[in-house]
Amino acid sequence: NRRWLPLNALRAFEAVGKHLSFTGGAAALSVSQSAMSRHVAGLEQLLGKQLFERDAGRLALTPEGQELLGVVSKSLNAVE
Repeated sequence: NRRWLPLNALRAFEAVGKHLSFTGGAAALSVSQSAMSRHVAGLEQLLGKQLFERDAGRLALTPEGQELLGVVSKSLNAVE
C-alpha cells in the first residue's frame, strides 16, 4: 500500500524550497503565505519529518527536505 501525499502540499513544498521563503513560494503559486505555511506544516506532520529549519527569519532545508525537494521537483517535471 502506498501512502498518497497531497499534490498541493508537494507543490507548496517545492515552491518554498526553491525560494527558501514562504512569501516567495506563495508569490510563485499566487496563493497566500499562510496557505503555503499550512501545506508545508501538514506535509511535515504527515511525513513525521521536519523539512525546513526555521530560525529568526531564515529558512533552510533540512537534509530530509533537500532529498525530498529533488524527488518532488523531478516528479512534478515528469508529470508536466
